[in-house]
Amino acid sequence: MPKQMPFEKRCKEALKSVESFAKTANNWGEIHNMFLGIGGKMFEFFPEASERTKFSGTEEYKQIKQIMSDAPEGVPDMPRDQVSGKFVVRLPVSLHAALVREAKEEGVSLNQLCEVKLAVQLRAVV
Repeated sequence: MPKQMPFEKRCKEALKSVESFAKTANNWGEIHNMFLGIGGKMFEFFPEASERTKFSGTEEYKQIKQIMSDAPEGVPDMPRDQVSGKFVVRLPVSLHAALVREAKEEGVSLNQLCEVKLAVQLRAVV
């Protein structure tokens, strides 16, 4: 993705790429990995951490998150109405601090960073 392309155009193109991929993806994990995973399209469209932070506040990003939310779970024995999409994890302070630092360096939210880290580990299962 050319860096010279205006930010707004890259936002629209990012959304188009996810919409296109979602048509053939089997589950939310595939969409998530394709876009937000390590080496994902988000990093091609927005190579700078500051751009990723800015993008996470756009309407296009909200639509991408909705596409992922609407995608099949990929876990047939776990109906969607039995999970909320939220859970609390207690971590050692040092691990929490390390995750916060890494998220800041990557220009993503702590939630986004943890989603990617969990999704990468689930890739073989989902």
